[in-house]
Order: sequence, then structure tokens, then C-alpha cells
Amino acid sequence: MVVRPRLPGLSWSAERVILNIIARMRATGAEIIMGTSGELIRLINYVDDITTTLRRISAFVAAMESDEKKRLAESLKVAGNNLDALVVRLEKGGQ
Repeated sequence: MVVRPRLPGLSWSAERVILNIIARMRATGAEIIMGTSGELIRLINYVDDITTTLRRISAFVAAMESDEKKRLAESLKVAGNNLDALVVRLEKGGQ
């Protein structure tokens, strides 16, 4: 088994996303542009923050009132739709 060093300052999930992107870029012959890598890491850290926030929200759901759960669900649906649209846009090459 090959053990490689971890990328400093990144969670496992963020590191996995970055490594998958790099692998796809290499597979398609695309070059990694150093000027964008810092921004990419920052954006992936935002995604990691969102994941952490969702975990925190999940921890409090059981203690919420029914009407609070409904309001939160509506808010999450909008966020989910925005997330789905962004994923589709990214998969199409960002157009």
C-alpha cells in the first residue's frame, strides 16, 4: 500500500475532492493553473464548512418544534435546489 502525505490544512473530504479534480484534469490532458488553485482550495473549504453546518443542524432537529422543522425544511429545499443547479452547471463546464 502506498501512503502519500496529506495536503496541509484540508479535511479528508476536501482533500478527496481536490484529488478527484486533479485526476480528472490529468485524464483529460488539462493543465492545472497555479493561479486558480488557491481559489479552488478556498471554494472547497466553503463546501467543507457547509457540510459541517449541515451536521450541526442535523444534531438539533430532534429538539425542534414541528413548525420550526417545516420552516427549516423549506429553507433547505431552496438551498438544495440552488446546490443542484450549481452542480449541473459545474458538470457542464461552468456554462
